[in-house]
Amino acid sequence: MRSSANVAKRTTTIHRWLDAVPMRATGDAITMNWFSIEILNAAGKRTYDSNFIADLAITLGTFAELAACGRARWKIENETFNGLKTNGYNLDHNFGRGKEALASVLVTRNLLAFTFHNAA
Repeated sequence: MRSSANVAKRTTTIHRWLDAVPMRATGDAITMNWFSIEILNAAGKRTYDSNFIADLAITLGTFAELAACGRARWKIENETFNGLKTNGYNLDHNFGRGKEALASVLVTRNLLAFTFHNAA
């Protein structure tokens, strides 16, 4: 665990990681490396907290880059799904509607519309 304080913003960042964590409780389980980042404000209130897994080696020297990549990936995925839900595509309302084939057709049509919308 490592803590660092940024005086200008008065935040505390806590890094944690574990190497070779089994993905399930069996002898043949694959292992991954787990890491988390937690950011606290000056009052000690958590403003950010996230966990990631990777098959890359995590060290004090690689932690910051892996955490930045994990946060960027989360942001891309979050913004994409928010766009699909809120920009008229109503993707979240199509799952589970009608028969299974109908739901698949509606999702496919929404994804195509989203692709064409972003290409233009």
